[in-house]
Amino acid sequence: MARALAVLAFIIAALNIAGLLDTVTGLLDSMAVSIGSLRVSVLLLVKGAVTLALFLWLASTFARVLETRLKRLSELTPAMQVLTSKLVRFALITFPVVLALASVGIDLTALAVFSGAVGVGIGLGLQKVVSNLVSGIILLVDRSIKPGDVIEMQNTYGWITSLNARYVSLATREGKELLIPNEDLITSRVTNWSYSSDLIRQSVIIGVSYDSDVQLAIRLAVEAAGAVSRILEVPKPACLLKELGDSAVNLELRF
Repeated sequence: MARALAVLAFIIAALNIAGLLDTVTGLLDSMAVSIGSLRVSVLLLVKGAVTLALFLWLASTFARVLETRLKRLSELTPAMQVLTSKLVRFALITFPVVLALASVGIDLTALAVFSGAVGVGIGLGLQKVVSNLVSGIILLVDRSIKPGDVIEMQNTYGWITSLNARYVSLATREGKELLIPNEDLITSRVTNWSYSSDLIRQSVIIGVSYDSDVQLAIRLAVEAAGAVSRILEVPKPACLLKELGDSAVNLELRF
C-alpha cells in the first residue's frame, strides 16, 4: 500500500509539473456513467480508492497500537482484552468505509433500502456465521471460557489457546489444534476444569491380592501419593477399600 501511494503521489507530482494535471483529471471525470441520480466517474473511483486505502491504513495502525496497549493492562482479563480489541478493530474498519463513501459524494441514505434487502439475504445465508459471532461475544462477556482454560467436551480434552470471532482454538495432548465453533461451546455441555480453580481431585484404582495386608497397602498408597510434589497436603490423600473383586481387593486412592 505504501508503494502504491508513493507511485500515485509521484504521478500526480509529475503531471502537475508538466501542467497536465487539470487535463488528466478532466479526462478522467468525463469518463463517467450515471446510475439514477448518482454520477460515477473514473476520477471518483480513484479518489474513493485512495481515500479508503489511506483511512484503512490509519485505522489498522491505530488498532495495532491500541491492541499492544491493551495487552499491557493487567487490570483487564485476557477475555476482556480480546473482546475490546475485536470491537475496536471492527469499529475502526467500519468507520473508514463510511468516510470514504461520504467523501466521494455517495448518499448513504439512498443505500439504506438496498442494504436492508441485501442484509436479509446475507443473514439467511450466514446464520451459522452470525450465530458463532454472537456466541463468541457471549463467551468473552461472561468469561466462562478464556485463553488458558482446560476444557473437556464430547470426548475432546485440551487447552484453550485463543478466542477468535468465529471459533475457539483448542490444543490437545496429541499436538493437534482443534477449531471448535463458538456456538458449540454455548449449546453443548462443556466441562471447564479450571473455571474457578485449578485444583482437581484425581483417583486411582489399585488392586491387591486377597493374601495381602490391606491396611499396609492403604498406608503405602497414601505415602506414595504424599511423596509427589504436585499433590496437596491439604486436603491430604486418602485411600479407601472400594470393593471385593473376583480376583483382587480393589482400593481407590484419592488425591
